[in-house]
Amino acid sequence: MKDSSLRALATVQQDPVYHPEGDVLAHTLQVWGAARRIAAREGLHGAARKTLLWAALLHDYGKLHHTQVAEGGRVTNHGHAEASADLAWALLFRYGVGWQCWAGVVVLCAQHMNARDLDRYSARGLRRLDRKLAEAGVDRALLLLLVEADRAGRVA
Repeated sequence: MKDSSLRALATVQQDPVYHPEGDVLAHTLQVWGAARRIAAREGLHGAARKTLLWAALLHDYGKLHHTQVAEGGRVTNHGHAEASADLAWALLFRYGVGWQCWAGVVVLCAQHMNARDLDRYSARGLRRLDRKLAEAGVDRALLLLLVEADRAGRVA
């Protein structure tokens, strides 16, 4: 059985073009640190802060199972966002994290890659995204803070 601990993320390669910081664990820890700074800057407290920090910690958790090295050494992680959401769901349930945070983390993990291209969304697509987020008790602003933290987690 493959190790599914967060510590196992240190064994997962990333494409150095997009992730010069190295393995998935190094990136995850940088994203988590950035999320903590962003939460402080934005004055986030309670469920919103907890949701952002858990999402930062688990947003790439699915790369444990969705990482491939292609010819030429390129590393891809297609499908990792959805896998991260599934793994986050199971982990947060196991740790007894409350539903409001749990649902928000799952949807933020699932949507973190899609949110990079919001300018390409139609008005209908944005409404659909906002509905998914609202059903989980979060809004687009929190998703954008996760994306900001994810981008800040790419340090050479």
